[in-house]
Amino acid sequence: MPLEEVEELARQYFEGSAHIEKDVKKAFELWATASERGSLEAKYSRALCLKDGVGVDRDSTIAAEELRVLSDEKNYHLAHYSLALMYHLGDGVQQDFTEAFKLFKKAAIGGVTPALHNIGNCYADGKGVQQSEKNAVLYYQAADEAGDHFASFTLGTWYYNGKGGLPADHKKAVELQMKAAQRRHPGAMFNVGMALFLGDGVEKDKANSIQWLRHAAESGVVPARLNLAKIYLEDPLARQFDEAIDILQPIVDKNDAARELLAEIQRMRSSQP
Repeated sequence: MPLEEVEELARQYFEGSAHIEKDVKKAFELWATASERGSLEAKYSRALCLKDGVGVDRDSTIAAEELRVLSDEKNYHLAHYSLALMYHLGDGVQQDFTEAFKLFKKAAIGGVTPALHNIGNCYADGKGVQQSEKNAVLYYQAADEAGDHFASFTLGTWYYNGKGGLPADHKKAVELQMKAAQRRHPGAMFNVGMALFLGDGVEKDKANSIQWLRHAAESGVVPARLNLAKIYLEDPLARQFDEAIDILQPIVDKNDAARELLAEIQRMRSSQP
């Protein structure tokens, strides 16, 4: 089978398709075969599987070694990025923020858009490079303009708080949060929902607020569930007890605030005529 077909078959097994049932173990085996035949894409995909334990037992040390070869010898830009993350986290390698920053820069130069956001984070936190909020903003802006929704979220929070020399601009903040929310960023969906509910930087819109908060809740944002429950209870003449209980139920066993709110709902309900 031609190498390109092996690579494509591996991708289909990894993702699943209308004609092929998802099988990550088979995908890993095919990538291993294509890797032996010289495919850089397959070598990279195989390394990621080892890093994450997908289709094979996890071995981040070997994954880092294989990514290092791709980075150093093949100048493979995605390998620069993944290896940078490993150095940043100390996953499979000794934690080294300076090396991570250098690799993020290589990845960014190679066109890996998320690396721009990571470089911004390095400047913001002073990890691997001298701390500079001004430089952080420049990289967040570049990443946002390149379509990175994580950067849109971060930049939105900085505009909201007037951080990094940016003006405090709640309207601009909501616009950026909306860009991220439309790409399903959980925190951004929550922020947009609350902004719409409060009319903060945007016109009040309770119906849309509830929709965004529900999306955030379904994505695991606990405060979205708590705030939704309160919204369902805010009108004393039309309290939506069932909706409030339903939205709290998934977190009530692990969240004290949810338990307290549920108890309050039960008291409200029992006091009704």
